[in-house]
Amino acid sequence: MMHYVHLAPIVITGVIAATIVWERAMCLFVRFAIDAKLFLGQIEGMLLKGNLQGALDLCASNEKALLPRVVKSALLKATRDEGEIRTALEVSILDASGLVSQRIGYLAMIANVATLLGLLGTIAGLIASFEAVASADAATKQSLLASGISMSMNATALGLIVAIPVMVAFSVLNGRANRLMDELEKGGGRVLAMLHGRMYAGEEDDFSKIAFDAIPAGIENREAASNAKKLKGAA
Repeated sequence: MMHYVHLAPIVITGVIAATIVWERAMCLFVRFAIDAKLFLGQIEGMLLKGNLQGALDLCASNEKALLPRVVKSALLKATRDEGEIRTALEVSILDASGLVSQRIGYLAMIANVATLLGLLGTIAGLIASFEAVASADAATKQSLLASGISMSMNATALGLIVAIPVMVAFSVLNGRANRLMDELEKGGGRVLAMLHGRMYAGEEDDFSKIAFDAIPAGIENREAASNAKKLKGAA
């Protein structure tokens, strides 16, 4: 049993990595995920009907996902000028970025550490083998040397067994995080395009007084309409 004590640090790094991978996968693929095209389509339909409260309720009912949080931050400033809406979106996306990327970077570090621990175990095993051989009699030298080399190779193998899946998980999770951030930025831009140029009854956030119906169905602001079409195509 003592021959495998040097493997304990590698096993510990593997357990830590598995915990992080599971937690991040559940967040990025389940908790934070939402059908962005469907959700934004529902929001756009409600805004075109002047039903801002309904859009806010839809965001609130899906608030575990990140996109509804970003959209809600813009809708809460719907009666303000474009600058305030844009600032609210930027702050919300920045907050979401921290939630998306947290702990993913540790996986690359753990993969490197596991590989180095495997190398350290290999070197330590070889040192122990040569020390044992140097003081052993001729009859036991071969068995001691074989045992030491086996211990060394076990450390290398276990280090790679931990490092390779962790690096794959890091790449997958990092790619998913980047796609989520792109989705949030596109969604925020699309909501900004929906709200841009619209006319409101008052300056306060009294949603019952917002005069969405005062805008023609064709949306007079050409720049907003162009942005909206581009965002639809990107989504």
